[in-house]
Amino acid sequence: MKTILLTLTFALISLQSLSQEHNRISVCYGISDNVIFRKEILDGAGGYEGKGATLFGLRYQRILFKSFSMETGLDYSKNKIRTSPAPGISGIIENKNIEMLSIPIYGNY
Repeated sequence: MKTILLTLTFALISLQSLSQEHNRISVCYGISDNVIFRKEILDGAGGYEGKGATLFGLRYQRILFKSFSMETGLDYSKNKIRTSPAPGISGIIENKNIEMLSIPIYGNY
């Protein structure tokens, strides 16, 4: 318990020393619904159904000018998909996860 408390204290102190007027660190979290879009609907094909998504992120923003800043970070997203076989074909319905790790770069004006 002492180790966790000490680590958290040092993390907050380091964030406070970095949090000057030109730097920002933020944590983001989001949940959403997901849909799979197809260009054309295929009759008799297997099915895909979105079952939700979550996103966790850590961002760093540097204010360069009064009205412009650069932002980057690390985002992890997990999408849940349910696949089903085509009608008349034996198979099982499966729940799958699509996971993605990304490094976004933004210019904020």
